[in-house]
Amino acid sequence: MIRVVLIDDHEMIVQSVVRLLRDGPEIVVVGTALNATKGIEVSRLEQPDVIIIDYTLPDMDAPRAIRTLRSVCPGRRSSRSRDRSAPARCMSQCEQEVQRGSLRPERSRIFEVPYFE
Repeated sequence: MIRVVLIDDHEMIVQSVVRLLRDGPEIVVVGTALNATKGIEVSRLEQPDVIIIDYTLPDMDAPRAIRTLRSVCPGRRSSRSRDRSAPARCMSQCEQEVQRGSLRPERSRIFEVPYFE
C-alpha cells in the first residue's frame, strides 16, 4: 500500500487529486493540507511513502517546505515536475514500484508539482 500526503492551497485541486488517487488499488491518501505548515505536521505524524506538494503555497515555498519535510520524514527523495498531470504519473510510477517490490521507505518520494503557474 502506498501512503500519500497531498499539500496544496487549492481545495478543489486537493479534492480532485484525492478522488483520482482513490481509484488506485495500491494507494491510500493518509492526509491533506492547504498550507505547508499543516502539511509538514501531517507528514510528521503519518510518515507517508509519497508527499505531493504544490510549488507555491501561502506560508512558504516548496523548496523550504521540502527541506523541513526531509527532516521530519527522513529518507524521502524529491522529484520535481512542471507538468500539471504529474500527480497521476507520479502515482502510476509508485504503483509500478510497489508491484516490483522496490518502493521502500528509503526510496520514498516528495513530488513537487506546480498546478498553476
